[in-house]
Amino acid sequence: MLKIRIITTFIVLFAFIFTYLHATPLFTEKGDKAVATFETLKGTVTFEMITEYKVTVSGVFHQGFDENAPDHYFIVVEGYNVTFKDYNISINPPQASPWSLTGFGGFFGSFWDTTITVLKYDQVLDTATVVKP
Repeated sequence: MLKIRIITTFIVLFAFIFTYLHATPLFTEKGDKAVATFETLKGTVTFEMITEYKVTVSGVFHQGFDENAPDHYFIVVEGYNVTFKDYNISINPPQASPWSLTGFGGFFGSFWDTTITVLKYDQVLDTATVVKP
């Protein structure tokens, strides 16, 4: 009985590991990209792997902004709020100008299927999920 339980446990464990590894695509080479597409704001945020630990994030939003106040707008990724002002994103209503920044991304594979939200104060303007293009 114990032998059957051990074998069953290993089979289930293998199935979970196998499924997780195939369901989580990882960046493997320079130039790999991930994109979040925002329908309401008519925009995108693109992540591009530059080196093993360096990532460039760029984006543009074509509509949905009603005041030129970058400190009133936020990008939320996994619970971290960052203002447009922090990312140096300028706003020319109704759009936000194209922006880009480069930083250290560390292990980026866990970012797939992450939700990114754009807020004005506490009001959600749009939400998108990071996918491989």
